[in-house]
Amino acid sequence: MVALGIYEMNILDNINRLIQESSGLKIKIKSKTGKEEKTKRMIMELYRKYPKIPKFYNEIEIDAKVIPNSYHNNITVHPRYDTEVSLLELLVHEQMHIFVKEWATKYLNSPKYIDVPIEDKGEFLFPDYMDNGEPSFYNHIIVNWNTRNWMKQNLETNQESLEHDKLWSPYPKTEALVRRDWNKIKKILEEHNLIYK
Repeated sequence: MVALGIYEMNILDNINRLIQESSGLKIKIKSKTGKEEKTKRMIMELYRKYPKIPKFYNEIEIDAKVIPNSYHNNITVHPRYDTEVSLLELLVHEQMHIFVKEWATKYLNSPKYIDVPIEDKGEFLFPDYMDNGEPSFYNHIIVNWNTRNWMKQNLETNQESLEHDKLWSPYPKTEALVRRDWNKIKKILEEHNLIYK
């Protein structure tokens, strides 16, 4: 592997800036560390390589001091997601939270969600209620299913799919449940227009 010089890095930065401008993305770096800069370049490359990444929020902030989230009208990313597949999965996952939130706003007149007859696996140590009043567990069933479905449809190689299956998950029990009950969850989501297309 050849190290890039300043000239080549400037060209890459200009290409990434043009990609960012043409895609409508706004990427902010909180602390301007080398890891955060690398994550920004990776995000730009992912949006170039996978133009179908959902874009409910166009603003992404990279911050090494926060847990990834989509609470503040932007997507917050931690630079520890340092492989292409793990970062892609994180971006899609956080965008799917917005998909679920928008669905709830559009289809429901109350904060009560659909009845998902699946047992909460107790991975969420605090209630973590989303804006629509639904406990995080049920949001994550929907979000994780849609994220996994998007990844299945869009990863380019079998190697990437295998890598995705081996990723660390903050919700291993919930992720295992989504894999085990794939068709059951799919049927429920289809009935409620909750499959991202």
